[in-house]
Amino acid sequence: MKKFSGTWKDAFFAGPGPTTWRQAVGLWLKGVCMGSADVIPGVSGGTIALITGIYEDLIGALRSFDWTVVKKSWHLISKLQLPRYMPAFCWFCFLAS
Repeated sequence: MKKFSGTWKDAFFAGPGPTTWRQAVGLWLKGVCMGSADVIPGVSGGTIALITGIYEDLIGALRSFDWTVVKKSWHLISKLQLPRYMPAFCWFCFLAS
């Protein structure tokens, strides 16, 4: 794997997604709307994603996760030795969210 030698800003805009700060803030606000919609009975975050036009991008982002991401996350969690101190039910709730 090639090491990235740019700045955080370069890395942020090099990936898929927003290409300007304005687009990034707009996407963030849409995400806030999705999250806050979950507290309103009868409205889901998916509905807000569909209305704001980011549903397909959201599904694409979820599909982009592969086993490599899961393995690296689990490796990090096991290095911190958190499973020893947290009950299995807490881990299930944490990973399911």
